[in-house]
Amino acid sequence: MNSIKTMVEEISTFFLSLNKMSKLVILFGLLISFYSFFFFMSNKIYLIGSDAFYYMSIGDSIVKYGEIRDITTIPSFPIKTPQNGIVFIHVILSLLGISAKGRILSIVVINYLLYISAIYPLYKTAQLCGLKKGLPLVSLLSVYLGAWHLYRINLLAINDGIFNSLTLWFVYIVIKFVRDIDGFESKFLNKKAIYKTLIIYFFITVLIQFRLNAALLIGSAIISAILARKIKAFMLLLTGGFLLFLTFISIYSIVEVPSLESSGVRRLYRMFWEVYTLYNVKVLLWKILPILVSGLSRFNNLISALIFSIFPLSMIYC
Repeated sequence: MNSIKTMVEEISTFFLSLNKMSKLVILFGLLISFYSFFFFMSNKIYLIGSDAFYYMSIGDSIVKYGEIRDITTIPSFPIKTPQNGIVFIHVILSLLGISAKGRILSIVVINYLLYISAIYPLYKTAQLCGLKKGLPLVSLLSVYLGAWHLYRINLLAINDGIFNSLTLWFVYIVIKFVRDIDGFESKFLNKKAIYKTLIIYFFITVLIQFRLNAALLIGSAIISAILARKIKAFMLLLTGGFLLFLTFISIYSIVEVPSLESSGVRRLYRMFWEVYTLYNVKVLLWKILPILVSGLSRFNNLISALIFSIFPLSMIYC
């Protein structure tokens, strides 16, 4: 509770310190956020699509029959993917006596609250990256709150909402951990380091249940720790990577999935292998180089961005 109180006070202090125009920008984004949630609920958009009912049926199968199967078909089939974090939420809510519709509505509310809560790690991460105050920081927070086109995917009773919001929390916690680890006591595993490490491990264990993309997050964190020469952070994050792998294997070993072809695992493998083809390398360079270069202070002008855009573009036709 103290942590929540501290976060609310910090956000409130930041808001009160803004000028009138900046406050209006934030309030406008917040207004769009409330309206998007109201529009989603009043128009029953949570009933659109089959994925929400697919995950709900797996939860019902666990509660009623003790099996992890898709009971929306006759006969029932094994599940398509090991990414079933939302199923466990259904199971918990079902054990609490909440009806099927009530579970979906509860998950929608949980998704919205998590989305709003992620404004704090976004705010703190922006500060750690140099956006201390001013219009850039205000614009970032306002755009996040007012991104009405993102609310549908984040509010539906599927894996994406919880995963996306927790990802922002995870990224902030890892960045803060890596930056502060040298300030801990000299002992490798002191009390404070263990506490923060366990929080990271908790996020890793939870995130992998919702999306396999969690492997990319921890992999990026490990590589970044190496590049930043944070050996202690690297060792602890690498241990987290092994924990993530073991968690996935343990879940995957007890879940009957028909084939990798129809699962998210197959798509993850394909994403890694196909990236090394020459054509895909060219396309990736075309997409990411202009974005990366345009943000660098030395190259922050139109001509430089244009040069680095044309170069990879021309490679595609070689």
